[in-house]
Amino acid sequence: MAKKISVDELTWLVTNALQKAHPSGQSRIAVAIVPDKSHGWRVVVANSSRAYVSAAAKQQLVKVEKQLKREYRPAF
Repeated sequence: MAKKISVDELTWLVTNALQKAHPSGQSRIAVAIVPDKSHGWRVVVANSSRAYVSAAAKQQLVKVEKQLKREYRPAF
């Protein structure tokens, strides 16, 4: 069963995982956790940050999201 945590904590976990994977500049990416009817929740990237998202960072975001969905459930 997934552990219930706040959206802020979940956002921090995503940001922290992305910074660990890409310490050289992907930290400028602004992400948010939003509710999703199909999947419960998902990670979205702010329009202003999309120019900084590399293909590797996109893959990392997908990987991190899948991993965290197994472990956590945000309290919206």
